[in-house]
Amino acid sequence: MGQPPSDAAHGGTASSERIPTPRVVLVCADDVARSIGRKGFLDGRIGSGAEARIEVTAETAAPLAILRQRLDPAVMRPALEAPDRLRPWIDSMVTSRMDDESVSLIVLSVAPDFVGRVWRHNDSGLLVHPPDGYEESWTEPEIAWLEAEFTRQPLQTIETIEEGLRHVAADAAGRGTGLLVYNVSTVTPEEKIYTFAGRGGDTLAVRANRIDLLLDRLAAELDFSLVDVDRIVAELGAGEHMTASARYSDAACEAIAEEALTAIADLPEMSRHFGTDVMRLTVPRYDKRTIEGTIVAWHCTAPITVARGDLLFDVRYDNLHYRLEEPKRGRESHRSLLVSVLAAHDGHLHEILRPAGAKVEVGTTVGIVTKDDATTPALDESTVSFPVGVKVATR
Repeated sequence: MGQPPSDAAHGGTASSERIPTPRVVLVCADDVARSIGRKGFLDGRIGSGAEARIEVTAETAAPLAILRQRLDPAVMRPALEAPDRLRPWIDSMVTSRMDDESVSLIVLSVAPDFVGRVWRHNDSGLLVHPPDGYEESWTEPEIAWLEAEFTRQPLQTIETIEEGLRHVAADAAGRGTGLLVYNVSTVTPEEKIYTFAGRGGDTLAVRANRIDLLLDRLAAELDFSLVDVDRIVAELGAGEHMTASARYSDAACEAIAEEALTAIADLPEMSRHFGTDVMRLTVPRYDKRTIEGTIVAWHCTAPITVARGDLLFDVRYDNLHYRLEEPKRGRESHRSLLVSVLAAHDGHLHEILRPAGAKVEVGTTVGIVTKDDATTPALDESTVSFPVGVKVATR
């Protein structure tokens, strides 16, 4: 649950030591920018009564090879005769706030490694990553300069992605900075592959899967947090929420943001800022069909201390559609799904807000969890969700 914030972090004056403003660097691929990167989402969401605010800096998204380049103090901006409008973009390829000692958290996405390419300068070897849609937004002389000065490289290999992520993770760990990484959906709407015959290399779907498997392995090994975008979008219904490869609908970005926020609040580097001494216990989504249900039973009474893995309550989702079960008859089958909700962390269940028998929607606050029985709960719109797990009881 993290260390409790000091009195100063909650607006008090009992402590003479003031917790510094948390600083977050977002390496803003589309999935990051449209979820937690949108204005106001992180800023000010520290906890009830907090005076401090989160300082958020957004940097240009780029493949990990370029993020590694940004962190290398030996790499200097070469004296390129670049068009005036492109000079800030060139500078962004070699400068970063990720290596600032005051940064609490780095949030990045591997979406640029999934579909983006890097270009290498023919003389200096500098790597650059043109922004999405540069062919339409840049002038013809600017595009001509890029093509004359740089050579477009193949897609980054899985090995190169791993090297880059290891470098970024080690750099962050060395400064005590948290790291949160977004993976990518394996659904690729623009790619229709019916046969692998005569096709060299990976399809985009296979590439996404290989990248996600790499992230799973490295997250466990290097101890960074991972937002499973692939799972979130699949549960919502990827066919409806994928606008292009590694691009998601507003509804999907909302769901990604909420999971990312819970992960951020649980990080040791951030928990004291988010005031995780008070959290909401909410109804989880099991999959895209589970929208509303009924609380069947509580396995505990409040107030009570709960431990990781303890059963909290059961929720039954009714009238789930199974259209594929009876295709010949053309009928729909309606079934129920009973899910048990378990605590994913230790905490104190201070109060139960919705009793057994209550009708609830996914996301409904059904209880208040505090760090201990002495904490005074106060919920507001910034209060994060208590981490939970789910398991199917009966179908």
